[in-house]
Amino acid sequence: MVENNTINADRCNAISRTELQKVDKDIKDNLLVNFINTQSVILKSRNKQGQSWLDSQNKFTGYLTVGRSPFRINGILKEKETVNEQLMHLDAFLRQTYHHQLVYFMVYNEILKVVREAVSNDPAAIHGSSVTKLGCRGGDLDIVLSTDKENFNQIRNKLKHAASLKLESFFPWAKVPIIKVQHIPSNVICDISVGRVLKESKNNPVINCEMLYTMGALDERFCSLVRILKTWAAYRGLCKEGANALPHSVTWTMLTLFYLQQRQMLPAAKCLYEPLYLRQQSMDKLDDSSCDILCRPDVRRIKHLPDLAGEVVVNDDSLADLLKDLCGFYYDFNFKKNWISVYDGSSYPRITDLNSSRHAMVIPAEFPEFVNENVSKNVNTLVVKRMKSELRILYKAIDSNDLASVFETRPPPIQPRQKRKHSRKKENSVLQDMLFVH
Repeated sequence: MVENNTINADRCNAISRTELQKVDKDIKDNLLVNFINTQSVILKSRNKQGQSWLDSQNKFTGYLTVGRSPFRINGILKEKETVNEQLMHLDAFLRQTYHHQLVYFMVYNEILKVVREAVSNDPAAIHGSSVTKLGCRGGDLDIVLSTDKENFNQIRNKLKHAASLKLESFFPWAKVPIIKVQHIPSNVICDISVGRVLKESKNNPVINCEMLYTMGALDERFCSLVRILKTWAAYRGLCKEGANALPHSVTWTMLTLFYLQQRQMLPAAKCLYEPLYLRQQSMDKLDDSSCDILCRPDVRRIKHLPDLAGEVVVNDDSLADLLKDLCGFYYDFNFKKNWISVYDGSSYPRITDLNSSRHAMVIPAEFPEFVNENVSKNVNTLVVKRMKSELRILYKAIDSNDLASVFETRPPPIQPRQKRKHSRKKENSVLQDMLFVH
């Protein structure tokens, strides 16, 4: 995916623009300066003298704003005229650059050093949108640590007492225990999953990242649509991580992937999971105790696989056309009667043995043996109804060349359906009437 980023991250420092101004000019001549944004800078060495100076400094210096989105969407959209230009302009601002990703790997390396004080040899890896090119600026960093759940408290205590980290929350009793920390210098939020066995689980988060990254390599519009949709959904109150009824970012990712599969722009996920070269490449990498990230996929080889030859159709639709069509597709899609499989690239009628008939939306995990692992099981019918309504509004905004209108005001939050409570007061009133009559 992001080749050699962990190695490159060890050779870089991050510094604020204010602190950079204090560095002597003679030292700067030995450094390469790359701005991440207006306030944050990545420093690399030009020569041995520059590397020696970097090694003598802290990895992070000053207050950085990498973990925050430093722009207003409405202002960005107004800089362009047509919807397609606006979407491309917005995507350029949302996309994480190479230097953004370097900072994420620097944070990962720093957290890993702390974790290694508790568990020295257990495999760890980055996964999630920060390495699949589906993430936005200011997004979270996801780390999976394959170790016994009994080590959870020890790991949490090490993270809690690290000077550069702030312990935000922890969930030891979750199905996958999670520790959430904030990396103070960069302001990056990090979710650390503890206890998932990387080598034995077919539903491996790193292999799943390989699949999503490969989809994006086959068609970059997949990445652009995911970033735009997640940003729009978050603004419209339809995307939020944690324990709530709103779709998580993975749900929007799967919805986008499934739509493009129906357009025959991307293949079924099984076409990428099943080839031995991809699985073997992944598992060989996971044998390393620090299975950081997988290699970049051979896109030319993938496109010539027999399973993909007749499945993927090339088209040149614009982002605006695709987003508009996606809105119409899911506005008409019947989530009550069908569930979505990105593994097969197909939808199927709901059946009772899925054990998911009570869910408003069903998108299973990729592997068929994990069919009951519904990534959207938290979403209820009220949210699906609002989602369809907002998709209709977005469709009309694109059609009328007025995309900025959906980012002007936020809609009211979805009110949970109140359960009917038995009214004891009414019961007593009826009882009194009965007694009076008799």
